[in-house]
Order: sequence, then C-alpha cells, then structure tokens
Amino acid sequence: MSDDQGWAETGYYDHRLAQTPNLDAMAQSGLQLDRFYATAPICSPTRVSILTGRHHYRSGCFDVKDCTLDQQETTIAEVLQEAGYATGHFGKWHIGQLRGPNASSPGDNGFAQWVSAFLFFDLNADSFQENGQPLSAISGDGSDFIMSEALQFIEQSVNQEQPFFAVIWYAAPHMPWEALEADRALFSGSSEDEQNYFGELYAMDRSIGVLRQQLRELGVADNTILWFNSDNGPHRRLGSEATGGLRGYKSSLWEGGIRVPAVIEWPARIPQASVTAVPVSTLDIFPTLLAAAGIFDESTTPLDGINLLPLMDGTMTSQDNPIPFWYEPEIDTLPSPNIGHAVWLLDPYKLHKMVDEAGNATFQLYNIVDDPTESTDLAETHPDILAQMITALEVWQEDVWLDLEE
Repeated sequence: MSDDQGWAETGYYDHRLAQTPNLDAMAQSGLQLDRFYATAPICSPTRVSILTGRHHYRSGCFDVKDCTLDQQETTIAEVLQEAGYATGHFGKWHIGQLRGPNASSPGDNGFAQWVSAFLFFDLNADSFQENGQPLSAISGDGSDFIMSEALQFIEQSVNQEQPFFAVIWYAAPHMPWEALEADRALFSGSSEDEQNYFGELYAMDRSIGVLRQQLRELGVADNTILWFNSDNGPHRRLGSEATGGLRGYKSSLWEGGIRVPAVIEWPARIPQASVTAVPVSTLDIFPTLLAAAGIFDESTTPLDGINLLPLMDGTMTSQDNPIPFWYEPEIDTLPSPNIGHAVWLLDPYKLHKMVDEAGNATFQLYNIVDDPTESTDLAETHPDILAQMITALEVWQEDVWLDLEE
C-alpha cells in the first residue's frame, strides 16, 4: 500500500509525470480496479479497515490522532497465522506504538515477523524496529529497504514450504518528499517538489518490480495474490491532476479523498487482464483474502466488507452491498451518530450527510457513475432515492455506535 498516492498518479492512467512501469505491468496482466475506495480519507483508519474488514469507527479509531488498533479486534494476520501461514509486516504501521506498556504493534496483532516504523521513513531512515528492537539507520531509500526485508521473509517461507502473508506498507509518496538523486534525475525538467515526489513514487514502483521478479524466481508467482492500493487521496498541494479531476483531496469524503489506485495480480485465478468499474473498498480485503485461503467464515465476525472472489472470476458485475464512510477530523471521541460527515455509496448513487456543530444535518445526492466529479446535486429531484439512502445510512450509523459502545 502506498501512502497519499492520488487516484490518477499511475502510468496506466496516463499521468503527465508518474512513471510506474511495474504497476502498469500488473494492470496489463491482472485486474485493474477503477473504482476502488479507501474506507477513510486519511491513513490510520484505512489501515484498521484493511486488517479487520470493519469500519474504523467500530474500534474507536477516528483519525490519525491516537488511533490504536484495538487488540480485541480480530485481524486478518491472526486468522491466517492460526491457519498455518507465516505472517509478516514491513513498513509503516501508524495504528499503535511499537513499544511500551500501551503498545499495539504488528507483533501484538498477529504478525510473527515485523520490520516496521511507527510513521514516516524516506532516505537513510533511523526509525525502524525489528520485532520490537530498534535498528540502526538504514542506507538508501526506505521503499527499497522494506522490500528487501519482506523478500527475506518470503524466501524463507517458500523454502520452508509454508504459505505466507506479507503486508508491505510504504511511506511513499507521503510528505516530506525526499528521493534518491538518481530517481530525482528522471524528472529533471520539473520542480524540486515534483522531482522528489515522483522520484519517491518511482522508487516504490521499482521495489514492486523486484517483488514480482522474485516471486517468479521462487516459483510461487502464479498462486500468490499481489494486491496493491493507496491508503487515501493525495495532498491538495498536488492539485486536481493527482485525482484525475475528481472533487476533493486527502481528508475529505469527496471522490478525490477516497477513490484510489488499485490493481490485483493473481495469474492462477486472473489469467488475463481485465478492468472493472464495480465499486469496492479496503473493507473487502479481509473477507476476500480469507475466502481465497479457504478459511472465511461469514458467521463468526460482523464485517462491513464482502468477498470479492466473484469479481476476480468475472461473475460480479455490480455491487449490491453499500460501501459506508464516516469521518470527522475534528473529533477525538464520537459523542453520537449525529456528528460529522458520512457517506452511503450504492451505485449509481452517493449520498453525503453533513452535520454541523449545532447538530443540523444537510444532505447531497449524486449519480456517481454519470457525475464522478460530484457537480450536480440530485437531492431535490430524487426525493424517494434520497429518503431510502438516508434511512439506510442512519441505520448503519446506529449499528456502528452500538458496536462502539460495547
């Protein structure tokens, strides 16, 4: 998972500067998800949603401030570890301190091997820990380093004939932008910020290429699921070019803040390239990967995501399960469902519910298929659809609130 990469910032979307030949190769051989959503427009909550398959508010993670993965939550790493998988985390964590009495580290949440940083890492980073022990400062680019560590873990697992689950979370291309000189040189005609930003993105993509090549050399590429996505939309400093003209940026529930690039490569199940516009999200990673491993039990854990294996098989052509969003950066605790910005996405419509400080709610409705830039509000012209979606959203919010209270 990349960090703050905008929806349009790939070569396969013909971005003016982005050079991502390995992501492009994945898209040319796998499943390109044109409408993939991060469950939050900011990083920590999205990370919680990936590991649990549940909306981040259910476990009390409201924003990046003090967001700690509740160890009462069942993570995908814990389930896979119990099923005999080697489990490893490499890179950015940011959902709990790595050491100390109140830590919630990768090791506390199902990852047997981890080489992780609490927050950012770029060049020559000195913030990494391995299984709770600080490491010396690295040399070079952080993306290259975490991939090297992940590949050691993967190779050891393959040699021991043990199935593996590796989570590789980059800090690129999040600020501060700092790329190797050779990577900056590829964008020498651009501004200094662009040289560093797209140099970071290029280095990240390069490491993905190393991963793909190593999986082939180890003989496990065909039956390894390689799933890539970003954690949220781009910083507004990058402008609308980063979002492909979608409205909004990081920290907002408009499309530019939550629609992110994503592609899945799995030759054994996805034998030829395809592109889908079916809306899916980070909430779906948990049930999908467990279903692929043959150990998903829908009855044991209430989830907000769904199994996407039918999408990979080409039999899922629409999304009947709504995708929920709820985010408010100004609160540390959730006093009631009647606060903040919430969204209910059920194709072709997207409902926005915005509650001000006085508790007054306003609603906007968009046909997100015909109007992806969210420019024409249909709330007044589609009252029946508006009412149905408001009811469904508020029922879900009440359920989240009850879950949180427990």
